[in-house]
Amino acid sequence: MALRRLPAALSAAATAATAAVAAAVLVTALAAPAAVSVADVWAEPYTVPGAAPTPAPLLVTQDGRALAFPASDRSPAAPAGAVTEILPLDLATGAPNGAIRGLGLASVQAVAYSRDHYVLAGSTLDARGTISDRSHVQVGYGTGGGDIGPLKGIAGSTGRHAFALAANDDGVIAIVIGNTTERRLLIRRPNGRGFVQAFSAKVGSQGRGATVAVGAKGDVLMAWENAHHIYARHVGPSGSVGAVHHVGDGVQSHLQAAVEAGGRLLIAWVSQRVDEGEAASPATVSFVTAAPGKAFNKARTLESVGPTGAGRYVSDPAVRLVTGGASLIAWTGYDAASSHYVVRVAQIDGGRLGPAQTVSSAAVNAVLGDLAVEDGGGAALVWRTGVAGADADGSGMQTIGFARRETPAMAFGASETVTAASTAAAGSTSPGWSFPFSPRVALQPRTGAALVEIGIFAGTSSRFSIAARREP
Repeated sequence: MALRRLPAALSAAATAATAAVAAAVLVTALAAPAAVSVADVWAEPYTVPGAAPTPAPLLVTQDGRALAFPASDRSPAAPAGAVTEILPLDLATGAPNGAIRGLGLASVQAVAYSRDHYVLAGSTLDARGTISDRSHVQVGYGTGGGDIGPLKGIAGSTGRHAFALAANDDGVIAIVIGNTTERRLLIRRPNGRGFVQAFSAKVGSQGRGATVAVGAKGDVLMAWENAHHIYARHVGPSGSVGAVHHVGDGVQSHLQAAVEAGGRLLIAWVSQRVDEGEAASPATVSFVTAAPGKAFNKARTLESVGPTGAGRYVSDPAVRLVTGGASLIAWTGYDAASSHYVVRVAQIDGGRLGPAQTVSSAAVNAVLGDLAVEDGGGAALVWRTGVAGADADGSGMQTIGFARRETPAMAFGASETVTAASTAAAGSTSPGWSFPFSPRVALQPRTGAALVEIGIFAGTSSRFSIAARREP
């Protein structure tokens, strides 16, 4: 494998940063287990005709029915006029197992709720077929079989788009919409009133992302970035709106939020200044929490990922925070000893982080793809190898890696290769394959069967594929 050598100054900085993290979070406490042969565990990825390779919502309902919502590549194989497709999926094979429906919304987000239901949100298109200031946000409600009712517009959403969407099992749904000057939190409770604005927040020219989470009791947590600061606000189950909290600082942050069943609030983010594809500062992973009814603690720095330069920023999602049968955080880190990016995960108990486990091999570069947890606390992680932060590392091989654990008391097991791709070598006439986008994973809530979504570039063509891991 060809390794990209870092300048000595950067290597020294990375070594110092990693040493500090090891003392604070015990990053080195749990090393990655050896990989295992799993040829009979993963089904051959199924390529969906007419679907674009970009990341798309992937979910499994509580009743165990799976759906994906990829963008359409508008080829003859796609439903007529479709911008987004609704794909019911077979958990055993990853192949569509029902009618593929076309949807006239772009930039779609979707989440499951209430046993066998899902809600989606996206932007309408203008007469030119693009998102513009004349577009507005629409939502739709469907079932695990892929059926969907009529789309409904959100009042006052013209010129805005959906930043985040979340729901709980009782059907409390929260959406953040906004434009260049504001973020609005809207909540729909199962009382027939539809979406009601909880609050709005003004943002300036340096306002960035926003995210939202819904707790089991119906309380809602929104986090957003503005002027290089991270803010949070909580809405109680009765609709009471709490104060705005400045929970930390960040720039161009990847934001995550979660609300535990007991009401504890969790926020994580990765901050990194990126200019025209060049990492101008290290990626800093931060985490903050608040006990029910209490103020947020001081934010903790979990790791400073040292390498900078062209293509060395940490690619999206950078960090994932999930709760359910257990609470977990995963992020892209850096192993200074091997000069490789790695994927780490830690469990959260009572707001305290356990020892971080490095789930990917330090022998190759790896960046986080996705994290999912099931009802019993079992969990799964996916990542890409052969990627040094954002760009391919020149090793000539990329893979989609996977690891899972069966219970909260267990560490993640040995890494599994979902699929591999041989990239084009220098001077080769072969078109090569690559995985340019982050994979996503969804778990059957009770059995642990997994689906992994993969976007592929293959020469001049592209593919959207689903790989299935049979029930353990």
